[in-house]
Amino acid sequence: MLVDFHTHQTTPDAKVRKLSNISLSRKIIEAVDQFEFKPELIYSAGIHPWDIEPEFLHESYDWLEIFLKNPQVKVLGECGLDKINGPDFIIQEEVFVKQIRIAEHFRKPLVIHCVRSFNELLAIKKLINPKVPMVIHGFNKNAETATMMIEKGFLLSFGYDLIMNDKLQQVFAGLSLEKVLFETDNMPDLKVYDVYKKAAEIKKIPVEQLTEIIYQNYLELFI
Repeated sequence: MLVDFHTHQTTPDAKVRKLSNISLSRKIIEAVDQFEFKPELIYSAGIHPWDIEPEFLHESYDWLEIFLKNPQVKVLGECGLDKINGPDFIIQEEVFVKQIRIAEHFRKPLVIHCVRSFNELLAIKKLINPKVPMVIHGFNKNAETATMMIEKGFLLSFGYDLIMNDKLQQVFAGLSLEKVLFETDNMPDLKVYDVYKKAAEIKKIPVEQLTEIIYQNYLELFI
């Protein structure tokens, strides 16, 4: 079984375990009565830093907890920190910390959006010391950052950039597969199998062997 750990695709695929993302923006929450969970999918749900509206946070937190009570919602996120987009960074930090505490309460892993904020992410993790797994999605940084984040207990999820970015392929070549997941994120035409194929090529192992390792990584998130 392939795993697409973070996707915005909503079409079920019998060969892929998809975690379809629900970003709890005001627009989504105000139309929540129209949302339907597809029985063939599982989900992540969280407050993306771009969608933070300080005056709407009370409702956002309430609905986040409602969604997390649904057994199909396996992961909290994406949530995180972004120094390029989103509201004031202090507010982003507060909302991120709140979501970590909610994830701890529900004992669900986190999928994290992190843009130019790795030092702050590490500081928050050190302060809170959460027990739930934390996965950085769409990872595309250098080997030093990759090694540092793995040493601090994070998993890294790779997507389209792994196929296209030669430097990232070199980074990936040096990583332990036990700390890796794959994703398609918001690219509707990307097949997660293509990410697996490129990763297997980089690691010089059969796709079938890689599939077993990644599926084990996925299962261990929920132990």
